[in-house]
This record gives sequence, structure tokens and C-alpha cells, in this order.
Amino acid sequence: MIRNWIEEQGWTGLRPMQERVFDAIEAGATDVLVIAGTASGKTEAAFLPIFSAILSQPRGRTTRCLCISPMKALINDQYDRLQRLGEYLGITVERWHGDVPATTKRRVRDSPPEVLIITPESLESQLMRRGYELRERFGALAWVVIDEFHLFLGRQRGTQVESQLTRLCRLIETRPVRIGLSATLGDTTEAERFLGSGAQQPPLVAVDSASPLKFGYEFVVPNQGHIDDDTEDDQAPESLGPLADEVLNHFTGGSYLVFANSKSTVEELTDEIKARTSRFRAGAGPVSLPHHGSLSTGERHRAESLLSAGDEPTIVVATSTLEVGIDIPAVEAVGQVGPPTAVATLRQRLGRSGRRGAPSQLHMYLPAPAFGKATTSVLDRLRIDVVQAVAVVDLAIEGWAEPSQRATGRWSTLAHQVLSTVSERGGCTATSLHAILVPDGQFADIPAADFSDLLRHLGALGFLRQAPDDTLLLDTTGERLVASPDFCAIFETPIEYSIFHGSRELGRIAKTPWLRARDPLIFAGQRWMIETIDDRRRTIRVLPDFRKRVPKWFGSPQPVHREVRTRMAHIFGEGTSLVLDDAQAIVDDARFWYDRLGIASAPLLEDGSQSLLFTFGGTIETATLAALLRREDLDADEAGAAIAVQHKRDGLTRRDELEDILSRIVGSSPEPVDLVPLLAPRRRPKFHDLLPERLQTKELAQDAVDLDGARFLAARALVTLQS
Repeated sequence: MIRNWIEEQGWTGLRPMQERVFDAIEAGATDVLVIAGTASGKTEAAFLPIFSAILSQPRGRTTRCLCISPMKALINDQYDRLQRLGEYLGITVERWHGDVPATTKRRVRDSPPEVLIITPESLESQLMRRGYELRERFGALAWVVIDEFHLFLGRQRGTQVESQLTRLCRLIETRPVRIGLSATLGDTTEAERFLGSGAQQPPLVAVDSASPLKFGYEFVVPNQGHIDDDTEDDQAPESLGPLADEVLNHFTGGSYLVFANSKSTVEELTDEIKARTSRFRAGAGPVSLPHHGSLSTGERHRAESLLSAGDEPTIVVATSTLEVGIDIPAVEAVGQVGPPTAVATLRQRLGRSGRRGAPSQLHMYLPAPAFGKATTSVLDRLRIDVVQAVAVVDLAIEGWAEPSQRATGRWSTLAHQVLSTVSERGGCTATSLHAILVPDGQFADIPAADFSDLLRHLGALGFLRQAPDDTLLLDTTGERLVASPDFCAIFETPIEYSIFHGSRELGRIAKTPWLRARDPLIFAGQRWMIETIDDRRRTIRVLPDFRKRVPKWFGSPQPVHREVRTRMAHIFGEGTSLVLDDAQAIVDDARFWYDRLGIASAPLLEDGSQSLLFTFGGTIETATLAALLRREDLDADEAGAAIAVQHKRDGLTRRDELEDILSRIVGSSPEPVDLVPLLAPRRRPKFHDLLPERLQTKELAQDAVDLDGARFLAARALVTLQS
């Protein structure tokens, strides 16, 4: 039947990568990592051999394959594809996430499907609240597929999934085959460790070498006008009107997907595009819609449906919510507003176009206002954002991507998993809890003393209590936390208010103290005025409005890898072979100032009330070096490609003084935990406050301190200063 289905698709056969994965799964390979481009057949590579094996074995009312997927939209798209294949083969496929109707969930519980697609949060809820059912429903589980695997690696959500799989194995007393699917992975060491955790042999890595990333690109710099030297503000106006003009100039019909790095940019750019579509004759202009995580399901689905169908000209402006998910073969090109912080992010976004055999097309929009000569800072003159964008494109063309790192927030995630497991088991001893959670996976190297300290602290806070027979149970505070609606999500879930226009729900927005009635905002691609705010019902009612202010949206910036900054330094010094189009003059000007200021040979520059030490290091190692400089009584802060050192009252930070300090840093070996108080404030993991103070410090040191990297940067800067 599988062969018949392949023939009906018009395929001449499986691709070499698919054949290799098919043979490996059919032969009972322990685990498999599939790395292939978007729309290259990764899903079929995993599920065709799984479906074939299900058909060849005795059938029963139990789930044989669990697919863990990071996004609801992706699950919905996968479900449609796999259900059609399942119906053809007679295999049941179901989905489970927060938007799935209760009737479907009851059906899944009563009659388990052979294939279930689920989010980590829904799986957490199932384990925690219905673990006793899962022993039977998942008793014959043979495969776990992790889709968009790269979105889990190096993140707390990935640690949560790895712990869930460990708990599931303990529960059903067997270890299913793990299959990871990704279009964007650099170094695979962490991915292989994750997949192979608890296995007897390393996973098979199957790479689709037949589909390397190829794309056309164009750098576009909207005309932001000129700023006079005597202006009080050295920044250009924040209007995205010129950017909207360029987006429409590059729109050639069909469907166009533009990525932005913030929700506010998404909403304002969508609004500016809509305001300009009057230039098109009636009915010929594109539909312009936003897409981000705060919009309602209906609003997001509207944009997704238009992209998928490709029936009318469409421009969708999105955050990372459309990096993965729906199958959108109609997208003609991808736009990117501002530099992405990661090459892997750009590669993922590029995969959304060029899906009809043609190369992907990228329009890199770089809003780069002119600067006044009198007040412009050194960092402004160097046009850091523009050069970073060029570096990211350059590395993407070479095929490089950031290596996956060990996950952050491991102790916080362990605290979460302790409470979830105690709830799942209805209580368990400290010894059994350790045996369930710690031996395999992300927690394997956590010392027993740390685990014991964590349990004692959870008891002291009222989350756990110990019964006379030493069984650990949820205490009052623990029961309240576990019962909260957002407990199953390991990521922070801010308090959100639903936005209504009449009876239509537009989506949700994080309520901030300064949001008030009569305030204007842009949401769901339209301008509104807040009519009322109901704190009890957590609702905001709005009316149409035509004012020009934009609401504030807050996110956490992602760290930049050292390789990106190293490539930036190369571009400053040697240039690039890329065709830069509109950005050529800007990069030439940046390189002129880089050479004139002598940064390559003298990386310490005076810049107003501060000195800049150019390191061109990654974000974390640069922040660590800044902390080491603060340890030497310098007022230093990470400033992207440089470290800003504020001048002392008695004058500048002298070059010879800095050389002495860097020499001491190169030869120093402080404990990482000692640097934590010196780090710049950073967002804490969601369950960080459940940890005792010692483990809070230890977690922050592990997540935010890179001593080896900082000493490397110090040594490199020292060599340049002394040459």
C-alpha cells in the first residue's frame, strides 16, 4: 500500500535520504536524526516507514507513534497531511493541543489513535494528570518523532521534552525509537546526545546532501531622509512608511512573507502597507495581514489560509511564528526587516520560499537612517546592524549555522519536573524521584547534593511535604501551582487580556500598568482606541481609531554567536564578495570609519564619556569579559561588538591600565558563580524562584558565564593593544 501511495503522488521513488531513513527504521535502528531542507520530504522520510511497520504488525487500541511538535499551526498542518495518508492506509491519526475541541480529546482518550501529534505542554498535562492512563494508552509506543528539532535544542523547552521522554520510558517500561527532524542544524553533537540519551548505540544521522540551501538575495535600504547636524536627536523618525514603500516596490504579486524581529514592527508595518495600497486599482492591491503569537487563532488562521491557497495577492508580515508550521508553497519571496540575530534563523525563514523548484529569494530590508556629523557615536558610524545583516547572509550562503548548545535553565526545569512527577505519581520517595528524573538526559550530571537541596527547599517553601512513610507529596502551595493553567508551559506566560471589537475577539495582549482607556494601539493590522479595560474579566474593548501611536511590545534579545561577529570584523577589514545593492554605500562608509578610526590596530577608542573596547565576540563571552572588567573596578558593559567602559572621574581609561587588567584576566581562574553578581540583569527562567539561592546562582553561572570565551577575547585584544 505504501508503494501504491507513492505512485499516486506521481513520485518516481524515494529520495536517497528517504531510502536511507526507511531502511534504518525498518531494520530497527535505535534513533535517527534527519537533516534536510524545508519541503525536502523529512516528514515522509520518518512516517512512511513507521506507517509501513504499523501495517505489518498486530493492530490494537494503543498509540504506536507519538509526534512532538512545537507549534499549534505546525501540528494542524501535519495533521492534515498525515491524516490523508492515514485514511489511505487505514491508520488512525489524531492531534492534541490547546485549541483542539474537548470532544476530540475525549475521543483520543477513549480510543487512542495509532499516531498522535502533540505539543510539549499538552504532553506535560497528560503525564501529570493522566499518567495512570498513559501506561495503557502508550503501552505499545514504538516511535517518538520530534519535529523541528532545532527549536528544542539549547532551550528549556527541549530539556522539558527530554525529561518527559525519560519519564514516559519509566512509565511504560520500554524505550521507543527517537527520530529528530530538522532543516536547520549546525554541529549535531547536542542533537545526537539528546536523541541517544539512554540508548545502547549512537543515532543514525541522515543528511539530505541533494538539497543544499541556495537563494537569491537583495539588500534594500529604504530612504529615511537626511538629519541636520543641529538636530537634537541623532536618530531618524521611527515611521515605517519608507519601509512599507519598499515592500510594495518589491512585491510582484502572488504571496509575500516578510519577517520582522518584533510584534510592534509587524503591526506598524502592516498598517503602513495597508495605507498605501490605494495606489493599486480597485481589487488589484494585495491583502496585508499580520501574524504573531498574540493574535487570536482566527486572525492567525486567516493569514495562514491566504498564504497556503495563493489565490490572491497577499503580504503577510510575521514574527518567528511563521518560521515553521503551515505548508506555504505559494510564497514567491521572503523579506527580512533588520538583521536576524542568528544564521540558523535566516536559513529557516528562507525555507519558506522557493518551494516550486526555484531557489529561495530574500529581500533584506535595512532601515538605516542618516546620522548627523556632530553627535554621531562611533557605533552609529560603523552601521553595526547593516554589517551584521551582511555577515549573516554571507555565512548562510556558505552553509554555516550556529551549533546547538547545552540547554539553559536546567535547575529551574528540574524543579518543575519534580512537582509534575510527584503529581503524576500521586507521591513518591526522594530516592524513586531521583531514579525517575536524574540518571539519563539533561539532568544526568546534576550532583545528588544539589537534588537533595532542591527537594528540601521545595519543602521549606510549602510546595512539597513528607508523609510519615517518607513519601513526598504536593503541599498546599504546590497543589495550587500545579493546578494553575500555565504550569505545563516551561516558558514564561505573561498575564494577557483578550481584545474585543464588538463580539469579535482579535487576540491577546500582555497587560502593562501604563495601558489605559483612550490609548491608541495597532493590532490585527488595524488602528484602534482602547474603550474600556476590565481587569476582572481580563478584557480590553476597542473602537476603530486613526491616530499614529504604536503600543510597546517587549521581548528578550537573542545572543549573537562569535562566528557572526568574527565575520563582521572580516567585512570591516577586508570587505565582502556579496553584491550589496543599496547597502554598498553604507558598508563602504562603515569600512571608511573602521579604517579611519584604526580599530583593527587600536581597538580601544574614546567615544564621548566612554571608551570602546572592540572584541567582536559572541554575546555571552563579551558579557562575561565585561563582568571581569567590573571585577577590576571598571564601569564596563557589553555593547554588541564592543565593551563600553565609562570614564573615571580622574580621566580616561588609559591604554596601559587596560593592558594590565587584560593580562590579569587572561591569567585568572575565578569561579563562575563569583561573576554572577557582576553580570548585567537578565531575564530569569520561569521557575527560577523555586530554587535555593545557591542553585539560583549556579544556574545563572552556567547559563550566562563563558570564562574560556572571555579569556580568549581578552587575550586577542591584548595582543592587538601590544602590537
